[in-house]
Amino acid sequence: MSKSSKYSKTSIKEVDGLNISYEVKYRDVKYPRLELKTGKLVVILPQDFKNEEELLFKKIDWINKKKKIIDTAIKKISKDKTQNDFLLFGEKFSIEKGVDHPIIDFENKKIKADFSDERQVAKLKNIFKHLLREKINEIVDQYSKKLHVKPNKIYVKHQKTKWASCSTRKNLSFNLKLAALPEEIVRYVVYHEMVHIKRRKHDESFWKIIEKEFKNYNEVENSLLEYWFYLEGMPIYRSEE
Repeated sequence: MSKSSKYSKTSIKEVDGLNISYEVKYRDVKYPRLELKTGKLVVILPQDFKNEEELLFKKIDWINKKKKIIDTAIKKISKDKTQNDFLLFGEKFSIEKGVDHPIIDFENKKIKADFSDERQVAKLKNIFKHLLREKINEIVDQYSKKLHVKPNKIYVKHQKTKWASCSTRKNLSFNLKLAALPEEIVRYVVYHEMVHIKRRKHDESFWKIIEKEFKNYNEVENSLLEYWFYLEGMPIYRSEE
């Protein structure tokens, strides 16, 4: 296994009085960076970078700030969430059992399915993937004209740690979780990844392009964080091990 594909889980007892668990990923990048998009701290390092603890010390204020945002998000969703809520494109659907096959009743906002039946869960996932792909394709067509870029291929997957990603081959991958989100947030995620076709890094130029379409992108990013934890309590959207 090459170092560029190495993936290791590491924990340290204390950094400036804060206990931190983190994961290390080595990539072909010039500078190290931290990601804390889904509550899990990921340290992304150049292949020859050796001392990530020093980086953590330097970024301790940033880590503390993000941790507080996450704690606030978790408290918020614990108040908002009810046991029988299920989200589909930003709308709450109630869940009913006792059917032989899953049914989505859009008019009455009901999902009739047995979530203990793996076959029904698999069918529902396929339905959601189809609905999400249709919506994403429509949004991509709109933004392709505006950004003058076009993705190569589009995938909908059950990703573990990301809402979406853009490969160097201009392939876009989107998380099934997006099927739960309001259309405006789905549009943001699609636009974000399409901008990556033009600008690979999250540099100043990247965010200027983002801001042209989404002036409130910081608020949307915080909403994405809240939704991630909210959806972890729903069987179909929960991140797969």
